[in-house]
Amino acid sequence: MHNQRMNIGILGSGGVAQTLAAGFLTHGHDVTLGTRHPDKLSEWGTKNPAARIGSFADAAASADVIVLKFFTSLDESSMERLQREFAAARFVKAFNSVGAAFMVNPRFAGGPPSMFICGNDEAAKNVARGLLDQFGWETVDLGTAEAARAIEPLCMLWCIPGFLRNEWSHAFKLLR
Repeated sequence: MHNQRMNIGILGSGGVAQTLAAGFLTHGHDVTLGTRHPDKLSEWGTKNPAARIGSFADAAASADVIVLKFFTSLDESSMERLQREFAAARFVKAFNSVGAAFMVNPRFAGGPPSMFICGNDEAAKNVARGLLDQFGWETVDLGTAEAARAIEPLCMLWCIPGFLRNEWSHAFKLLR
């Protein structure tokens, strides 16, 4: 799985989407960024000519993997809502517990950080695990979609040191 070239569709065009797209390109994948405003990405597209820029439908049309990012309340995860709404989709929660600057090939003195994932489909989690391996993460599988109730709020926990002390260069590590 680690060396398999995949078509990655990213729904979004902000900093996180651009960082992940560049990372996927660096690791040899085909990438399409889906956006409502293609002109917003003209400079980024010039720096990353291998990427395609199109609509959300363009990004999803031929994708093996689709990346999107949502925030949620503590009562129910957005992962569970999406899985219920799109029952045939094979969602995997990942990438919400670290800032964009460290999503791809993070380097920390303490070694590879832990990326917590969950999802109902084992094959989809294996694909996510392969991508996370390429990006230099230790993957920690926390089970089915319901585990997103615990994973999604890690985004808020990750932000607290930034808001309090302007410290944004950290990640989580599960010690065993």
